[in-house]
Amino acid sequence: HGKMHACGHDAHMTMLLGATYLIKSLEESNGEFPFPGTIRIIFQPAEEGGAGAKRMREEGVLSNYPPVKYAFGMHVWPTLLSGQVGVRSGAMLAAQDNFTLVLDGVGGHAAFPHLCRDPVVASAAFVMNVQTLVSRGMNPLESGVVSITHIDAGDGAHNVIPAKATIRGTIRALSDDALSQLREGLVHIATKTAEAHGLTLASSEFAKDSYPATMNDDGLFPLASKCAGLVSESGKHTPVDPTMGAEDFGYLAQGVPAAFFFLGQGGDGNGDAAQSGCGKCCGRVPTNLSLHHPEFNLDEEVLKRGVSLFLNLALRSLKELSEAGEDGE
Repeated sequence: HGKMHACGHDAHMTMLLGATYLIKSLEESNGEFPFPGTIRIIFQPAEEGGAGAKRMREEGVLSNYPPVKYAFGMHVWPTLLSGQVGVRSGAMLAAQDNFTLVLDGVGGHAAFPHLCRDPVVASAAFVMNVQTLVSRGMNPLESGVVSITHIDAGDGAHNVIPAKATIRGTIRALSDDALSQLREGLVHIATKTAEAHGLTLASSEFAKDSYPATMNDDGLFPLASKCAGLVSESGKHTPVDPTMGAEDFGYLAQGVPAAFFFLGQGGDGNGDAAQSGCGKCCGRVPTNLSLHHPEFNLDEEVLKRGVSLFLNLALRSLKELSEAGEDGE
């Protein structure tokens, strides 16, 4: 229908299916698995907007017998070159929430603004005021984002001041506490800005499920970085900075030691994928366009690397746990 999510989740499922096939083939060819334990393969629904990982966790994906000891996930990453595998210790992705604010004013004829309480002007003031939430409200050593992404007021008439305005956006931070701070500050600034313009903040709604920060476990980092290096083109993992993107994998990382990876798919640095393509003008389709870009394209050559990463993580985790005298999962 001319629509796509443009984020690579089909690739993630393909890579996990490939690793699952190899794991089962290894088990069947040997008659038993090389190491004691269980590998739980998770095909998680509703990553964006539905908090699928939270639902699965509530239904026992981590606690059902045998309980999970480690969890791993990955995402294709266009800003890393194909062949690179990025991972870090600590905060990997941001905690995130969405908001909808409604400002109630008094509508009327645009020729008589003094008889109205204009929610458009108040919305504009709020957009400017809320910028101080990060620059003046947060510890300068912490990171946060407040983005206003939608303002809706009126029905298109040129000479009518509308009675209300709806403001939507997202807030993000690298810790759950900082996200809570942003949430409280956002409502405070919206309330006071509305009052200053003679309006009221009629409602402030946040997402049913805000996403926690995705934290890579410090103790798991040696194993994670080793596996990333083993499958990367350079033979070592690629250090990466945290990103303000969000992942509901963070719900799993809240429950068990976990590591999340960025699988480079940005081609050779010029946007060219490893395989030839059928681009509109240059014969190749760029694979370094941002996630959610309308022309996002997958470098399919990285699928094999992702399969190898999942396989190494699963087998080497079981080996490590068995050597420590634990039944692994």
